[in-house]
Amino acid sequence: MELADLFSKKALGDFLNKLFDALLKMAEERIKFNNQRFLNRSQAAEYCGMEPKYFDNVRKEPDAPRPIYPIEGGTKPFFDKEDLDRYMASRKI
Repeated sequence: MELADLFSKKALGDFLNKLFDALLKMAEERIKFNNQRFLNRSQAAEYCGMEPKYFDNVRKEPDAPRPIYPIEGGTKPFFDKEDLDRYMASRKI
């Protein structure tokens, strides 16, 4: 076995380890996202399959889910996943 063979195997092993670590991290982030009940504006738009700008226009509709402001006087809206699910189900007529 030559030194070049060992190096290429080591490089391949390092690459595969980094790849699996990245995939594991992505899966953990997705699980964390799925377990959240309240989503911020951009997360809510992604959850509904929309761009944030389009989601802002949709929020003006009368039957659109209303944001929740968890802190008194807070400025950042949060959305309940259950409200988003009901809204998206009503749109798929």
